Amino acid sequence: MFDHVTVLLNEAVEGLNVKEDGIYVDCTLGGAGHSCEILKRLTTGHLYCFDQDQTAIIAAKKRLDKIGDNYTIIYSNFVNIKTKYIDCFAKNLQAKLFFFNLKLTTHQRFSFLHPSL
Repeated sequence: MFDHVTVLLNEAVEGLNVKEDGIYVDCTLGGAGHSCEILKRLTTGHLYCFDQDQTAIIAAKKRLDKIGDNYTIIYSNFVNIKTKYIDCFAKNLQAKLFFFNLKLTTHQRFSFLHPSL
């Protein structure tokens, strides 16, 4: 069993001013208190979570799964954020570049400033 008390939950999450389409990283997932609150506010955004405690990860995954699926748990210490997060980000970037290439090769209009074009 995993017990965890989240400290400064509201203050921390409100201070982030979470955007529904933003990308966020929780460097210390733990019991997922902060991550759950962030995930509740995301629609098209994504949350990356770091932890190296397998027991905490299992408990956190159960909590996060009840909220959404737009998160990735990275089984690693956050000191590895540079390599681990870049790996995850690169995979998402490849998918976005594929979409961008598809738009260009099918002669559809594309704009970063006006996605509806």
